[in-house]
Amino acid sequence: METELISPWTLYWILRLDTIHGIMITVQIFGYIAIGIGAICLAVCQVPSSQRDEKEREKEDISNKTLARVISRKLNICFPLLIFISVVYVLTPTTRQAAVIYALPALVNNQQMQSEAGEVYSLRKQWFTEQVEPNKEN
Repeated sequence: METELISPWTLYWILRLDTIHGIMITVQIFGYIAIGIGAICLAVCQVPSSQRDEKEREKEDISNKTLARVISRKLNICFPLLIFISVVYVLTPTTRQAAVIYALPALVNNQQMQSEAGEVYSLRKQWFTEQVEPNKEN
């Protein structure tokens, strides 16, 4: 009973792993930059207003508190999401690693591949022998 070595779909995803890694690292970079900007904005919103008019200062403080609440909520969502993406990035194998983990054992343990490898070895050995023999005559 002959089994298929690796399905085309599996091979496709093994070959796409480097692209997936690139996308995840890009999302991480932009996400951490956005979190940094959000943290700076949150810090700026916490600074008390220095305007002289009490009524205007109260309005600005209310808008700053509202903005700070919105930024804080967004940061509370984005930061754990970026931590999750970072963990997935670390645990996702690269194309080379996936090939060694999945594709290589499927090829090496296949009976047809083993018999053909033995034939190729025999042919290669015979060719080397033929190459060495003419040199012995000289």
